[in-house]
Amino acid sequence: MASKQAAVKVVNWSQLLERTTAQTRPRILAFKNKTDAIVAANLKAKEQDASINWDHYQNVVTDQALVADFKQKFESFKVPQPVDNKSAQLNEKAKADIAAVTKFNEELDAKINNIRVNLDRLLSLPAVEQLTIDDIYEHFPQRRPDYQKYPYWPHRHPNDLSKFYEQYS
Repeated sequence: MASKQAAVKVVNWSQLLERTTAQTRPRILAFKNKTDAIVAANLKAKEQDASINWDHYQNVVTDQALVADFKQKFESFKVPQPVDNKSAQLNEKAKADIAAVTKFNEELDAKINNIRVNLDRLLSLPAVEQLTIDDIYEHFPQRRPDYQKYPYWPHRHPNDLSKFYEQYS
């Protein structure tokens, strides 16, 4: 019972009323009163016994066969409950999704660490004005031309030239 009442008091009405204008306060108070009445009626209905007192109806109704017929039909009627055939699939999918998210986060953390290492390396370089061409080739080996394999300018494979020119255009 206390848990039901605790769930009802989720809205802090005093803070809500403090933060609203004077024109809207009566509407909010009316809404609060209506919701409180609905919640109270709901809690009261849940506390009442939902079973049928058949002895009372047998004493009040003159046609005993009618009461017996209603009682027999009421007790024989079973409300069909839906079969839960999706929860297992959804739980498996949730586990797979959690594994995929974990894997993605690990890959992302690895990329972030790689970027941080690269950033730290770039920040540790001397100023651009102080770099020589040999320093650039030392810190960026992918830029070093291969004079042995390609002795003529641009010292790269012809298939790599489109990538090379796209970088500088």
